[in-house]
Amino acid sequence: MKTYIAKTLGRALSTISREINKWVLDNNDIYGAELAHWNSKDEYANKRNRDKTRCAL
Repeated sequence: MKTYIAKTLGRALSTISREINKWVLDNNDIYGAELAHWNSKDEYANKRNRDKTRCAL
């Protein structure tokens, strides 16, 4: 299944596996692409702001 998703999206299998393993913790969980995308954007924005704060000190 991961291979099919990777080929369909044109992404590396390792990228798909990493994302699914990060967000799907047990068999009852469902991967939510929109939620994962929002969290990654938020994480990136916080990382950038954190770095700027450290440089200012």
